[in-house]
Formats: sequence, structure tokens, C-alpha cells
Amino acid sequence: MHRLLQQMHRETLSSSCIFTSYLHAGVLSEWLGDHILHGKIVVPGAALLELCCAAALRASGTNTNASGVEHKVVVEGFSIQVPLVATDVRVQDGSGVDATRIWCVVEADGAVSVHSDVDGDRVLHAEGVVRIVSGAGSASNDGQPDWAALSRAAADAGDAGGKCSEGVDVQQLYDSFRSAGLPYGPTFRLMKSGRAAVDGSSSLMTLSVGHESLRTSTTLSPPLIDAILQCSAAGSQSPTSADQSKTMVPFSFDRVWLRPGALDSLWSEKHCIAHTEVRSVSTDMVVSDCTLLSASGEVVLRIEGMHARSISADGVSAEAPAAPSTHLEVGRVSSFLYSVDILCSIQCSMRQLETININITTILYSTL
Repeated sequence: MHRLLQQMHRETLSSSCIFTSYLHAGVLSEWLGDHILHGKIVVPGAALLELCCAAALRASGTNTNASGVEHKVVVEGFSIQVPLVATDVRVQDGSGVDATRIWCVVEADGAVSVHSDVDGDRVLHAEGVVRIVSGAGSASNDGQPDWAALSRAAADAGDAGGKCSEGVDVQQLYDSFRSAGLPYGPTFRLMKSGRAAVDGSSSLMTLSVGHESLRTSTTLSPPLIDAILQCSAAGSQSPTSADQSKTMVPFSFDRVWLRPGALDSLWSEKHCIAHTEVRSVSTDMVVSDCTLLSASGEVVLRIEGMHARSISADGVSAEAPAAPSTHLEVGRVSSFLYSVDILCSIQCSMRQLETININITTILYSTL
């Protein structure tokens, strides 16, 4: 059972699926508490992305273990609007602080969003579009990546004489993250070794797959996805790289492909491979393409157009932003989710109509 898909409700009229979860002490202790950004526990963008993939699979009822059929989760235009700061409820000091409550909403048309409850306000944190595709497919007929070509590219990058020829000091990378306000805890320190191109344009890193418990409590370990994104900084010693004194965090993903059928291959060894190619670099932003492969070279995850930008301590807050004006939009959740439990009994006596009981479980609002 996915740890962040704790409760599910399907709307009868809109067919939207709403997953409600609490970032309780168990989740914090297992992995989330190791992701500290400028002194606060922040749900990483990798976890928001993975949550939406898992929710889409659950909402669709897709059997990823069905023989002879390969299913893939495709996420497009995924953007992170506001950092999701989690309340640390591991220490009970008698203050009565509640665990952070979050919602992941998967709509019938594939729109997906993540919201939280901050001091009574519902805040949109991330949104995108997700779909499940089946069949082998190919890059020529449905936009899928060429999986074999991605495997070859990673192998070629690591060969003698390949593009990634400079050793990477992993400890120095994590030290630079710490200095910039991102002191990764043990669960997120999965980079073990690797090499990068002299100009910092690509890297090939060996990663630990992480703790076995995340194999069954998530679809794909969020710390492992985050480690792939960390690899974008592997060429940081290059003079053309982004300023590593700034905290760089992902804020949007153009397109993501997850292959659930390859997950067994990923966990068959204690390590895996991340191949990253940097598209562009500035002092405040890095744009990269990332591939996660099993130790045997099978592609598990492909991220195209990962945009990371710098964020200051002022940009990380548990307070809700000022609410924009809103209006009711039927059949769509694009910004704020107001979940209330209202039971209304409406009695109608029109001709042969019997008493109608309407159970209203959610009221959905969207921004203009």
C-alpha cells in the first residue's frame, strides 16, 4: 500500500479521484524527515511527481503485473507552484499540532494536482496532466522515448573514451548542498560514485537503490528520484556550471515516463544508474534530461526537460499565499480543493419523485 494514498474517494458526477493523506510521524521517520530545505521539512518535487504517478495508476485500476502488456505512466507539464512544508509531528510536546494533510486529485481528463491544508486555507502545490499508455509503442508512432537508444547512450557515456571521463567527488557535492541550505539526510544521500563530462554537460552516476521498505510503500522511491535530480549538479566543478552556492530545486518537468514493469529489474541489485544530460545552465536555472536505469541497463524512468531554479529561505514557507479571487468551475480542479463533509437531505415532492438523499462530500473551487 502506498504510504501517501491513505484514503480514496471517487466523485460520482465528475469521476474525479481524491486521495487524502497525512504526513504523519511514520512517513517523516521513514524518509521525508531527511529532506530539509532552509531549515524546514519540505516535500521534494520528486515526491510530488511520484505521488501523482501512483495516484493515476490507482485511480485507473491498471494492473501493472498483467503479463504481455507493458503499461507506462506519462506526466506532462508538471509544475510546482508552492513548496509543501510538512509539520514535524515526531516530537510530541503537548502543543496538539496536527500532521500536515494533503490531497492528490486525479480528474477524469487526466489533470492531476496536489494540495494541502495550511491554517484552514487550501493551497495548490503542484499540477500537471497524467495518462496511462499501454503496449510496446515506439518513438516513431506515439512520442515514446527510444528505450534501447537511451540504454545505449548511458553505456556509451561510461565506456573508455566516452563523454563522462572526469571523476565526481560525491562528498564534495553533498557538502555544497549543505552549504546552500539543503543538508540531505541519509535516506536522500544515494549518489555513490560517478563521472561527468569535462564541460559539465552530462554525468553518469552510480546510485544506491535505497531502503527496501520504499519498494512496497511507494511506486518508485521518492529519494531515488530526487537522487537522479541531484546528479544534474555532478558537473558542478565545471566553470560553465550553475552557481552551487545557491540552492537549486526542481520546479517543472516537461515530460516524464515511468515504466512500472521495470521496477523489479531496478530492485534486483543494490545499485542503479543515473544518466543526466544538461540542456542549458545559467546562474539561477538548470535544464536537464535524466534517465534512471537498473544495474542491467533497463530504463525505469525518463525525465525530459527538468527545470531547476534557485530558491531562498524566504521562498520556503508553511504559510498559505494570499488567496486569489475564485469562482466555481464545474468538473475541474485546477487550483484550490475545499474538502468538506456535508450531508444534506433534500426532500422533493414533484409528481412521482420520491425523497432524494444527496450526500455532498466535496466542494471544488478553482482559481480564475
